[in-house]
Amino acid sequence: MVGKRILTEQRKLVHPIQRLLSWGLAGCALFLCSGCDQTAHEQHREQAEKNWSEVRAKVKYQLARQQYESGHVDDAASTVEEAIGLDPTAADSYVLLCRALLEKGDMAAARRVLRMAAKSGLESAELTYMEGVLAERSRQLSSALECYQKARQADPAEQDYLIAEAECLVALGRPEEARQRIGDALDDFDRNGTLDAMMAEISMLLGDNEAAVASFRHAISLLSDNDQIAEEFGLLLVRTGRFAEAVSLLKPLLDQGGQDVSPTVVRALAKCYLELGYADTADTMLRGWLRDHPADTAAWLLRAKAAVARDDLSLSRRCMRNVRRMAPASPETHLLQGYVCWRQGDLEGALDYLGRSLALVPNDVLTHCLLGQVSAEAGRVEQARRHWRRALQIEPGSRWAKTGLNELDGRAVRQTSETRDS
Repeated sequence: MVGKRILTEQRKLVHPIQRLLSWGLAGCALFLCSGCDQTAHEQHREQAEKNWSEVRAKVKYQLARQQYESGHVDDAASTVEEAIGLDPTAADSYVLLCRALLEKGDMAAARRVLRMAAKSGLESAELTYMEGVLAERSRQLSSALECYQKARQADPAEQDYLIAEAECLVALGRPEEARQRIGDALDDFDRNGTLDAMMAEISMLLGDNEAAVASFRHAISLLSDNDQIAEEFGLLLVRTGRFAEAVSLLKPLLDQGGQDVSPTVVRALAKCYLELGYADTADTMLRGWLRDHPADTAAWLLRAKAAVARDDLSLSRRCMRNVRRMAPASPETHLLQGYVCWRQGDLEGALDYLGRSLALVPNDVLTHCLLGQVSAEAGRVEQARRHWRRALQIEPGSRWAKTGLNELDGRAVRQTSETRDS
């Protein structure tokens, strides 16, 4: 019995210990589970806050873009800085801030922004492109070209990177390479006319006017509402003697532009009308233009030519007085004055003015031909022959010079025959 009580008491002591141990283990389990729940909750909360910050950052970025595109650059810079504060991992925000700072002319701050993006481990084709823009503005053209090429390799579908690369090649004195680069990539992009226009400009730079005309034709068919391209193409057509086609491009610019039209367009259009035989139209247009722009020497000169073409020598003299007052030493002024004197029968005056013009432009075919004609009429046969021969040396196909020399030779033959007969 005694032994049984001892065992019973031992069991009574064991049970409380087991219960304490059980309660302790249970408590530890509860504590640990509570800790796990708290950690998961913290992680969830942090992720939620991060997501919310990213959403707010995107909203700020979109607002900053709208501000930038509407010309509110200072507001855009402030707003996108807030976006970066909310989400420093968004590369687009750094790009926009860099653009805004460049727009403000703060290149040092723009460089700091790109360094911040690099320190954050951010990489994108647009960030590389902006590095190129900064390098180009600092005249570090080789570095800029390298950046543009890297950007294009990262995103071959972005047309702006190709354009920047080509412009940089031209600035480095490699226009042929730039044209080749664009030509090779033309079919990789939707033809919107931009690359064709750039091909045209580079071709003009290379002196390849026919290639420029072909590229401009394609560009204008896609960008018919682009006045700048229409003007550049129209002026090229004038330089290449395509006057009727030039009028079709330049006349609408004059009609739409009113008083804001470029003087170059007005003069080029007047030249077209003169070359096409519409001297009255040229005179009417120039009369209105000169009423508002009386200091336009080139326009006065063109009106003097229109007056000569209309046989209005009185008006031509009045125009030439204005030209001589504003540009007395111009070779074209002397040339036209010489022409007017010749038409009025003042051969000595014509020879004087034409001689002045030739002294300034010694290889001008028209001046040599005029001097040949006036000299012949003044009886200075050898002087006439010398000028016409020189004109043919400069321009072998000159009809005026060939005709003049033939007439001199015919006159010499007739004089020889008359001498023999006498």
